[in-house]
Amino acid sequence: MGALRDCEAIGETLLGQPVNSITTLAFVLAGALVFRSNRRRWVAVGLVATGIGSFLFHGPMPNYAQLAHDVTLWFLVAVVVVSIVTEYRATGEWRHLLGPGLLLAVVAVIGRLGATGNPLCDPSSLWQPHGLWHIGSAVAVTWWALDKDRVS
Repeated sequence: MGALRDCEAIGETLLGQPVNSITTLAFVLAGALVFRSNRRRWVAVGLVATGIGSFLFHGPMPNYAQLAHDVTLWFLVAVVVVSIVTEYRATGEWRHLLGPGLLLAVVAVIGRLGATGNPLCDPSSLWQPHGLWHIGSAVAVTWWALDKDRVS
């Protein structure tokens, strides 16, 4: 299963990867915050769906978990990219992407360095770089979505 690449050991409990499972809930919280802002409802839906899909993938791991994880993540990516491109075409503004983009880049590098077989991987540790990726990417998307509310 793809979760093996995420470093955290897979246990025989309800939450196969407890740290990675719990950190996926950052997407659900992020989605609620974006939804509450009364804008970017599709981004909010994408965040919540990604949180649920990722939770299934890292937690109970049913046989459809990989599909749920991948489809919801790609839905979120598509919604964000379409939104960014649409806004850029309308405004020509891109500076609001710098902070969230930098955060996303940093947590992506840490997440990859923590993948199975890489230097930051410790399968039994509570410090899971993939979990940091979950939290950091949820924060980056929320930062972008809510900051743009103030700019518009």
